Amino acid sequence: MVNVDLLKAEIEDVGITDVRLAEKMGFSVNTLKNKLEKPHTITADDAYRFAQALRISDNDKIIHIFLS
Repeated sequence: MVNVDLLKAEIEDVGITDVRLAEKMGFSVNTLKNKLEKPHTITADDAYRFAQALRISDNDKIIHIFLS
């Protein structure tokens, strides 16, 4: 299960807007917001896209966010 609080904190720490994050992930803003509101819909591919877009390279951080 995705720890959406940690994911949102990472988004805030990076300082990226929803619009820019959605663009980097290839999503519409609505799709991004739906994923954050319903984290059970986040797939492994989505997790990879989040990690790439947010430049998360620390495997422990990825595990804590996406596999908690």
